[in-house]
Amino acid sequence: MTKNYDVLIVGGGPSGLSAALMFGSAVSFVPEAEDKTAIVIDAGHSDAKRAQFFNAPGLKPGLSGDEALEQTRSQLHQYSNLSYQEGKVRNIERLDEGFSIEYFNSYTKSKEKIKANKIILATGFRSFGINGLDVEPTNFKKSDNPTRVQFEHNNYQIENDIYVCGLLSGDSSQWPIVTGSGAQVAINIISEWAGAWKVMHDKV
Repeated sequence: MTKNYDVLIVGGGPSGLSAALMFGSAVSFVPEAEDKTAIVIDAGHSDAKRAQFFNAPGLKPGLSGDEALEQTRSQLHQYSNLSYQEGKVRNIERLDEGFSIEYFNSYTKSKEKIKANKIILATGFRSFGINGLDVEPTNFKKSDNPTRVQFEHNNYQIENDIYVCGLLSGDSSQWPIVTGSGAQVAINIISEWAGAWKVMHDKV
């Protein structure tokens, strides 16, 4: 049986994880989000893995990128509506309603399929190897390196139900900037569900 999710986040770097955490917390703040689910599928190639942080708010100075990512991933477990999967998304096909996604599962070493209503692309700017979408990335505007890419977007939306965040949206490569863009995309989607602008703080 094919699993269905409300949101697929492609990429488990800072921006993708930040978006996921916002969806997780939404179940406690937004009635329209109480039954919404999200999954992160992460190929494990985040540029943040090679970083060491000294100027990132909330991170202990000197924290390695691997440690920062693991610390952030550990926060996902507090939310039952979130799933995390190591794997590589290979194909996304738009259906009459939502999307069909094919990915390689790193645990089972096999191809699997899921469905999602919305897609957030957070794969970084090194390359983009997902087939099936009718949108193409362009050269990354903040660098002359031809191997770096980004998507054109309007407030992080590429087209109907397809969003982008982090480096792939053209953001600068700084932890607070890319995590902020992931959170912003999630807020945009949550506000769409609610039919009104939402601001969520983890408070009682």
